Amino acid sequence: LYSRQLYVMGHTAQRSLAASAVLLIGLSGLGAEIGKNVALAGVRSLDVIDETPATLADLSTNWLLREEDVSARRAAAAVPRLSALNPHVRVGEVTRFMSADELKQYTVVVVVDQPLREMLRIAELARLAGCRLVCARSIGVFGCIYCDHGDAFPVMDVDGEPPREALLEYVSSCVEGEATTIQEQPHGLETGDVVRFEEVTGMPGLCASGVTFEVTVTGRHGLKLGDTRALGEYAGGGRLVQVKQPAKLRFLPLGEALSAQPLPLHEIVGVPA
Repeated sequence: LYSRQLYVMGHTAQRSLAASAVLLIGLSGLGAEIGKNVALAGVRSLDVIDETPATLADLSTNWLLREEDVSARRAAAAVPRLSALNPHVRVGEVTRFMSADELKQYTVVVVVDQPLREMLRIAELARLAGCRLVCARSIGVFGCIYCDHGDAFPVMDVDGEPPREALLEYVSSCVEGEATTIQEQPHGLETGDVVRFEEVTGMPGLCASGVTFEVTVTGRHGLKLGDTRALGEYAGGGRLVQVKQPAKLRFLPLGEALSAQPLPLHEIVGVPA
């Protein structure tokens, strides 16, 4: 179960998904795709809100709806088909919008193709409830997405790239020790990155378990490490490996973010505010 996701994301991320409760507001064509992907991802529960009566026009964009669903609530028609996608996910319909206290049961609130005023109202409630928020719109060939994960969202890997590695040419032993990589392999690091060393001959202290260095970049091949006098004398070989560091990201509330954006999408394409 979820073998491909486990290969890509790992067990920790999948366990986090399995513990998540999602509220999806809006089952337009975009909402239907989001609902499908959330259900297949393996969250704990998925609740949907959309009391809009289905129309014939919806059938051209929303794969969850059928001709017999016309005039029925979008959410009521979609829930059985979303449930069939993954028997391990509880899918339900919510027929009224919730207060901030009631939203606390959800990990993430996803708002799809709603008027701006409604998005701002829900965004404020989600902030009060401590929920993550994702707002998305699709308008013809245009689209936009906004995420608000709070003031201190923990991230274990800020870029998702494999850790940088490079073979060493030399490591100095002095108060301001420096490491130099071979010319064929620029280190690709930035000041403030953290590295560890492996298989360096003559400097056992440099490669000791748990020993890492916050580096200062001096060039494409050069890094300052700090005091390396007690770590031995470089005799050859070895490589440096980047150690990814967790970080906390701050997201702006939707209203604050819109005030800093000179041309919001609803002004460009005329979406009702």
